[in-house]
Amino acid sequence: MKKKYYTFILLATVICLGCLFLLSCTKPDRDNPFDPMSNYTTPMQDSLALTQITDSQVKLEWQLNPTIVGNYIIKRQVNSGDYEVLSTIDKETNTYTDTGLMTTNTYHYQLIGANGDVQTEPLTNSISTTFAGITNFSIQQETVLSAKLTWDHNCSYEEGYILERREISSRKNPISKKRTELPFGRGDVRQLLDRGVNNNEKKMKIDNDVSRDFIQIADLSTNTLEYVDETLIPNHSYEYRMHAYTELNNSTEMVETFDNTFPAPSNLQINQDNVHTFSLVWDDNSEGENGFTIERKIDNGDYLQIGTNTSNDTIFVDDINSENQFEIVYYKITAFYQTSFSDSLAGNYSIEFPAPTNLTYNQLTIISIELTWDDNSINEDGFKIDKKVGSNNWQEEFAIISENTEEWTDTNAEINEDIQYRVYAYSGSNQS
Repeated sequence: MKKKYYTFILLATVICLGCLFLLSCTKPDRDNPFDPMSNYTTPMQDSLALTQITDSQVKLEWQLNPTIVGNYIIKRQVNSGDYEVLSTIDKETNTYTDTGLMTTNTYHYQLIGANGDVQTEPLTNSISTTFAGITNFSIQQETVLSAKLTWDHNCSYEEGYILERREISSRKNPISKKRTELPFGRGDVRQLLDRGVNNNEKKMKIDNDVSRDFIQIADLSTNTLEYVDETLIPNHSYEYRMHAYTELNNSTEMVETFDNTFPAPSNLQINQDNVHTFSLVWDDNSEGENGFTIERKIDNGDYLQIGTNTSNDTIFVDDINSENQFEIVYYKITAFYQTSFSDSLAGNYSIEFPAPTNLTYNQLTIISIELTWDDNSINEDGFKIDKKVGSNNWQEEFAIISENTEEWTDTNAEINEDIQYRVYAYSGSNQS
């Protein structure tokens, strides 16, 4: 009986050992996320964040997944191309910076968690990098030959700025022959005006028949926010084009036009100093001019250049001393630089010739009469006296006497006649 019992126990033991052996040869289920050999993953958490750092750099950031025991895979697609593996990232890292990007492209990213051959569904996001553009681009004239350009740029990664310019139009005041035919006053520039248009000016005029192409005039360093262009020509219009740049990208171009108008003088004041002298004063509105030309016209005559002033000299005295009678004198003031001219400032003045007053007479003898009067004019040539006896005609210019005289005696007065006199000042052919 005992023998059978032991046999049963031995058989049962063999069967159990066999079952254990079979179980040990079966591949186990590894669905424990904490098993280092586990293929199990949970979905990626949150989202894939993209942050632009510069025009060519983007930072990728995500939340770590504790079930990832392998690594992260980053794939990138450029525009509509294929996704390609960009990088493989350690499971403990949650950021990556992509570089070398172009602002003309759109970049699509995928982030995948991987445990061996088992991968999560990807997190996706897309971005197109931008390059902050220049703002508040403005141009102000400094002199007739220069302008100051200023701008703002809210950017910290530009490497510099490219400034280009082209000429889009010009105008030139023709040089009148009459400006060179007369003697000049102060600041003689006859030689300057006689030379006419030089070869450079001729070439410039031909070039201006069509718009020029842009040419680069400056490559400016980072953080520069102003530039002075000192190579301008008066009365020419320009177009400026500017952009910031890095090694890979350019910002949007800013374009601004500038009309380098030659500012005309203003506020001409004309004062008559005496019967033939006029003082002219005006405001100088330009910087860098060579000087001013002064032209004069009498009544309905033609304008003739009577003199020039040097730069910043805004006073001119004109002594007409004309032999011809006139009523109104006209002036034009024009700023100039070489053969370029501003618009002219014009003004006129009606001549004032004060007449003598308080004419009285005193009979000294039966044939002599003394005349006296008050002289109210300055710098007259003298006085003329007309005489009329009875009903006879006036004897014009019966006597001519010198300036500043206030008395005269007729030593040949007619006896028993009604005698009249008239006294007036004169200068050239003008008279009071």
